[in-house]
Amino acid sequence: MFEYKVDYTISEIFGEHLKHYSFCVEDNEYVLDVINSKNSDFLRVSFTLSGKGTGIYNTGNSFKVFSVVFNILKEIMSNTGKSKLSFSSSLQLKSRLKLYDRFCSSMVNKKKAVEWSFEDDNKYREYEIAF
Repeated sequence: MFEYKVDYTISEIFGEHLKHYSFCVEDNEYVLDVINSKNSDFLRVSFTLSGKGTGIYNTGNSFKVFSVVFNILKEIMSNTGKSKLSFSSSLQLKSRLKLYDRFCSSMVNKKKAVEWSFEDDNKYREYEIAF
């Protein structure tokens, strides 16, 4: 995990505050939006499959996709000086929660991140990863 690399394109939306990254893995185009607030040490991440929103299921490429996402985020974090990122998932998407838990755990186990945590509310699990 974290070794797969592909080319990606960057579109800046609203200057430095929102960047839109897109990349392809096999026949799927993925979109990663990163919000960089000047008032926080967090980056907020939103991840979608182009044309399908957050409904990403059964592409069979989760490790490749997460590897690309991780490499993009690592580059962003080194360029912005941010030390944390956050993202969320619906509590109804059990397989996605399991995947995100494994992703975060793997980042810490491989010394790519310092720690991770989550908090559940009525509908969502909010993840935080510290680098």
